[in-house]
Amino acid sequence: MILKTGLEKVDSSILNDTLQRNLFFTVYQSFEFYKLFKTQKNAIPSLFTVWDEERLTGSLIALRFSYKKGYPGFLADRTVIWGGPLLFGALEQQQKTLAILLDALIQECGKKSAIIEFRNMCDLNEFTEIFSKFDFHFSGQMNCIIKVNKKEDVIEKMKPSKFRQIRKGLERGAVITEAENIGQVKEFYEILKVLYSEKVKKPLPDLSFFESFYYWGKQSEMGVLLLVMYEGKVIGGSLCPITKDREIFEWYTGALTKEYKLLYPGVLATWAPIEYALNHYIPLYNLMGIGKPEIAYGVRNFKVQFGGDVVNYGRFRRINNPKLFKLTKAGYRLMGFRE
Repeated sequence: MILKTGLEKVDSSILNDTLQRNLFFTVYQSFEFYKLFKTQKNAIPSLFTVWDEERLTGSLIALRFSYKKGYPGFLADRTVIWGGPLLFGALEQQQKTLAILLDALIQECGKKSAIIEFRNMCDLNEFTEIFSKFDFHFSGQMNCIIKVNKKEDVIEKMKPSKFRQIRKGLERGAVITEAENIGQVKEFYEILKVLYSEKVKKPLPDLSFFESFYYWGKQSEMGVLLLVMYEGKVIGGSLCPITKDREIFEWYTGALTKEYKLLYPGVLATWAPIEYALNHYIPLYNLMGIGKPEIAYGVRNFKVQFGGDVVNYGRFRRINNPKLFKLTKAGYRLMGFRE
């Protein structure tokens, strides 16, 4: 079994075809996603693959985010893996492959980021022992996933008041549409900047990422920016990566809920990917993180009203330097972030 990093000696077409045959493949572990982040200023992607002769046995794409130089910025640096690793073969081979991938990941990112975190999109419990050997510890983290089949079935599972708000918002003049130009992307980004600064308290990529995503989504058909418009103005939206024919994700979402209260732009921004999935025959809509099971979370209360199934695939987190972990949390607070 041979480890390869980056695109060294890797046939990208073979890699793409093989990855997409994996039952748990998502856009976040695609070659196209890796290429998107190759162009970004504050994110450094790493691609690891393991091969048994010419056969792929595992793949992992990790993103190391670096927000600011110096103190406290470096303390907030972290490596995140969404929906990985992708493993192939019998269980024993998957276990061996995972060990190789984790070792390579730690060698590459362990000294460059405070935390490495797997944000699971499937059940990886059978690999908990291997993660533990590499000092990754599991914690609960829930997602909400809506099955998108017939519109009538989707509406039936929603809280009735939510669909009434959708209907009223549209009747009063709000419109759901795809972003058509960079100007609209910028309007949406300004909404997110205020939201993340005042409420979310987590790092937000700069505008260049959203501009890149807009062009990348159109070219690759693996992403879309859905907007809520009123009288020509962007009042909300959702940035959505797409696993073709499988799943659409709500990654970044925001709306001018106070300014346009009677139009329910926040509700429409969450409804927009459902409508898109119905129109494009995408069977699943993943609303992404809805918090830890033991902690009350307002976002969860909002999202579950759209009728999805709540799953707890959790996260595996490795603290790379335990002695600096307290400083890491302090660095986050000094930068105005929530841990």
